Amino acid sequence: MKFSLLLIAAASAAAESSTTSYEVWGCDQSNTVAGLDTLGAKGSYLWIWDNADVDDVINTGVTPKSKGCTPDSTEGPCDLLEML
Repeated sequence: MKFSLLLIAAASAAAESSTTSYEVWGCDQSNTVAGLDTLGAKGSYLWIWDNADVDDVINTGVTPKSKGCTPDSTEGPCDLLEML
């Protein structure tokens, strides 16, 4: 999935202060539960990037890997059904 546009829009809004630390969260509405007939019916994934990741998107055009969602995880995306 491509989140480049989301990250670029967030970066533009925060561009006035390069010392501001922030995160951008994105989620999809895909089913993370197998066997459902309808898309987006149950479950989704969460991606988290920080301001350095947003700078990377602006400079390279490549969407970076998501941060982990729990203290024990090293990267995302994270299954929201496992989180809640």
